[in-house]
Amino acid sequence: HGFCKSTLYTQKARCEYALPDAQPTYEVYDDINVCLSEMCITSVNPPPTLTKVAEKHTTAEELWSNLPQYSTDKVSSLEATTREQAVSELWKQHRNGRITASKAHHVWKRMKTQDAEKGCHSLVSSITGKAFVNPNIPALKYGRVNEPFAVTAYMSSQKASHSNLKVTQCGLFVMQDHVFAAASPDRLVSCSCCGEGLLEVKCPFSAANQPANVKHVTYLKIVNGKTHLKHMHEYYSQVQYQMGVTKRLWCDFFVYTKSDCFVERILFDETHWLELLTSATDFFKTYILGLLELENHGRP
Repeated sequence: HGFCKSTLYTQKARCEYALPDAQPTYEVYDDINVCLSEMCITSVNPPPTLTKVAEKHTTAEELWSNLPQYSTDKVSSLEATTREQAVSELWKQHRNGRITASKAHHVWKRMKTQDAEKGCHSLVSSITGKAFVNPNIPALKYGRVNEPFAVTAYMSSQKASHSNLKVTQCGLFVMQDHVFAAASPDRLVSCSCCGEGLLEVKCPFSAANQPANVKHVTYLKIVNGKTHLKHMHEYYSQVQYQMGVTKRLWCDFFVYTKSDCFVERILFDETHWLELLTSATDFFKTYILGLLELENHGRP
């Protein structure tokens, strides 16, 4: 991983920035405040899980009518107390039953089919926490191990171009008025020149030692001579859903390999976000609500 500390400073071309074309330039270390994480102490207790909410109601219709709306403080408290993400039991508990960003594309595609119910069992199981995913699958383990290196590479590639750059860890965000919609971005990003955004990191195992380009990374494509994330790929839906839930207007999509990296600033696409949210709402009402209610009242 040595190139992260050296060549990214001197060989900016190795990490292509797709959008925007023009960026302000600052001297490295001039007015730069780069950090990996920020501690947050909150006196507000996080809200109950959806499972706990379901315990108070006897039918799916009653549960839907009485889904809570979260205050800003409740949303902030939940985010602050789940920043360990996959290591946090609270994070896992609050994800159960919620349509998260990583599932948004699959839900959207499923609800667009003529027979949405056919074949949706595995998707429902993963959303409700019933499906086990082996964390030691090589691709997952590789991504988990290399994410910190990727974040360091991202910061190294960006801090000369942004004033007061901050990259911070975050937890689970839940929408205030659609509490079944949630997202856990890899990092929050902010700077004086661009405002607040997100960072989504991908470390493709299949391209571990290859350049981060369209030849080796299947979800990238060339448009008008520039490399972009494919808009019909699940990762595009993932970052749009993250932006919608967190109310941020851009996300830096960062692809990291051991020899190269690529970054594209994805701007908020409200049309696609609303399609994703509508599909998530319909899927939750149709397939998830009933399961939450049945499980909490001991019926098969």
